[in-house]
Amino acid sequence: MTLLGLEPGTEVKFEVPTTIPTVPVLTPKDPQTLRAIRSLKLKTDAASENLSAAESNSYPFLDFVGSFSTSGADQSAENSFSQLSGGSRPNYYTGLRLTYQFGSDLQNETIINRKLQKDLNETQLKRQLSETTDLEAQAERRAQAAYAVAISAERQKGFRDQAVRDLNKSYNQGRTDISVLITAMNNFFNAEIVYLRAMGEYHIALNEWASVRDELIADERATDVNVK
Repeated sequence: MTLLGLEPGTEVKFEVPTTIPTVPVLTPKDPQTLRAIRSLKLKTDAASENLSAAESNSYPFLDFVGSFSTSGADQSAENSFSQLSGGSRPNYYTGLRLTYQFGSDLQNETIINRKLQKDLNETQLKRQLSETTDLEAQAERRAQAAYAVAISAERQKGFRDQAVRDLNKSYNQGRTDISVLITAMNNFFNAEIVYLRAMGEYHIALNEWASVRDELIADERATDVNVK
């Protein structure tokens, strides 16, 4: 109740479908559009940028530097300030500054670490891309198998129901023993339980398929698998 935002004691009614929806026919999902793949791609790109930055930091830095200032020197403060503000005594400085770190393996270790991280992310991305197609195909096959089981359970329930109806008529006419009717009714109830369980497993399989296709929780894109 708390997760649903409902008051304690609220009556909840579940919608139980009376028909079994057929297995949807969907085109294979492009792995590049999946959020998990996009996330791994961003991590791989970031690792590549970090490696490039570490390699760049290992090179010597050569900077062009310069400065300009003015000064004033006189016995009187007024004349000294006049020279300073008028720029009659300019000071110029230009040069090249070379910076390089000697005798430290920290930068090399940083490069090795970031290269390993980049290779790891690339390997994970390739594996995820190759596994995504297989996972979708497996999820589709599970949905098809669950659908076949649900259809079979529905037919079995129908046969048991018809048997109970026929035996009930025969029992009312005095041609059937009560124990036979009770056995048939028990078989019908068991078949109904099997049917409901099969229906649930089929809808779970549909939702798992939608999850593999990144369509269980809709984002800005429309979903292809419509399940309740």
